[in-house]
Amino acid sequence: MKKICLLLGLFLVLLCPAWAQQKSSLVRQKALREQLRRDTLPFLCQRLPSTVNSSFSEYCPLLLSDSVFLFSSMRSEVEDDNALFFETQWTSRIYQAKCRQNEFFDVIPIPKIINKSNYYHPNFTLNKNQDYMVFSRCVRNTYEELVCDLYESRKRNGKWQKPQLLGNGINDKNFTTTQPCFVELKDYAVLYFVSNRPNGQGDMDIWFSICKNGQYEVPINAGSAINTSGNEVTPFYDANASVLYFSSDEWLGIGGYDVFCSKGGLNSWSVPQNMGVPINSPENDFYFTVTNQEGTKGYFSSNRPIDEYHLEDTCCNDIFYWEKKIAKEKPSGGTADSLLQEIRSIFPITLYFDNDFPDPKTLADSTSSLYFPLLAQYRLAESDYWNRQINEEDKAWMMTFFQDSLSQCRSKLELLLDFLENQLRDGKKWTISIEGFASALHVQSYNRHLSQRRIVSVKNEMMNYHSGSLLPYIQKGQLKIQELPEGSANAEVNGDPVYGKTAVLQRKITLKNIEIKN
Repeated sequence: MKKICLLLGLFLVLLCPAWAQQKSSLVRQKALREQLRRDTLPFLCQRLPSTVNSSFSEYCPLLLSDSVFLFSSMRSEVEDDNALFFETQWTSRIYQAKCRQNEFFDVIPIPKIINKSNYYHPNFTLNKNQDYMVFSRCVRNTYEELVCDLYESRKRNGKWQKPQLLGNGINDKNFTTTQPCFVELKDYAVLYFVSNRPNGQGDMDIWFSICKNGQYEVPINAGSAINTSGNEVTPFYDANASVLYFSSDEWLGIGGYDVFCSKGGLNSWSVPQNMGVPINSPENDFYFTVTNQEGTKGYFSSNRPIDEYHLEDTCCNDIFYWEKKIAKEKPSGGTADSLLQEIRSIFPITLYFDNDFPDPKTLADSTSSLYFPLLAQYRLAESDYWNRQINEEDKAWMMTFFQDSLSQCRSKLELLLDFLENQLRDGKKWTISIEGFASALHVQSYNRHLSQRRIVSVKNEMMNYHSGSLLPYIQKGQLKIQELPEGSANAEVNGDPVYGKTAVLQRKITLKNIEIKN
């Protein structure tokens, strides 16, 4: 049965062809994939119980409240029929479950006015008031291909009304329109969705339509910063953090579809970052959602194996709960000295930069860039550095630098920021000293401006972290950042002035010291 599930489940949920070829070199692909596999981040991932996950496919998780959970499932209407495979015996419906502390019960399909017979209903989204739903309905065309359209329905007196087909170019009768995500902003709403219509960047692309006063505008492609020649699917926009989460088979990942995130909105985005392990796996990972304002909890769907003894069983998708592990607060009896000693154990924290970044060829002391996107972009340049090395020893060192040293940059900084986020609530004052450096490729006066911008990019990341949780403490001086732009790290550069080992190690900032006061 699971073999049958695979044939329809993946095709139904993703609605796309085989993986597109990667554009980068094979060496770079292998190095970055291995880096991502080892770069385990502090996330807890837990498969939901069998009351939600069946032997078929479950996906599109949405937590409406602390007690209501919605999801879609592709299931056979004839449970014991393992031999025959007819469309009338399979269906994809939207289900509702009661939940309490990640325990789920009373799972039932939502009303038939939404779950119309003879249609597949793989995806849906709701507004904040939970009285407006956009969902996809899919049927097979004359070529036996699944084609989806988006419908809308409003709830009146506690009942969903007859769905209406979305207009103004949202749907295209010759192409698929699916996987909606409805986002309410201050002055308007945005509907993100996925389609393989013409004039996109590749196969399945993410598109959006602005909605004002209940009227949708003509759809616009989300742009090449997100969309590739491959497939980008299952968009989810976290309005609290202005971050888009989506899955792709073209952006470099661990395998199959990986979850990525990008900050921005509409068709203006930062470089997508791979969410890493354990959110991503060698299998297909998608439908990533965030369920709290802090951005530390949510759900996603994956067809990864249950355990190491079932590695070949990657048929069907299950829903997982994820939670970011936050550094625990010390007991109230802990002294300032013990707290300082613990956090100082990860110091000094060295963060590296690509040549002349951020904001190349300027004399500015400030920048709007954030460090994590700069780091993600730097990591994608590995092949440029690797190919410039002459001997095998230098090539091996450069690969290790990009795979290990750069991966530690993000994890160490996140560990510090998580720790500060908890400790600042106790009213303590912290001071962090940050030194900035540049290679000796340019004159000292230029390098001082560059090293200052590098410090500012890290400060921007701190102020933006977890939707600005540290910003109030920085603004009122409870968290003080001492900026020390040193300019050139050394008097000279040995070897290649841009791609050599010496230059690479000089382009950095160092969180040198941390002080605490009660």
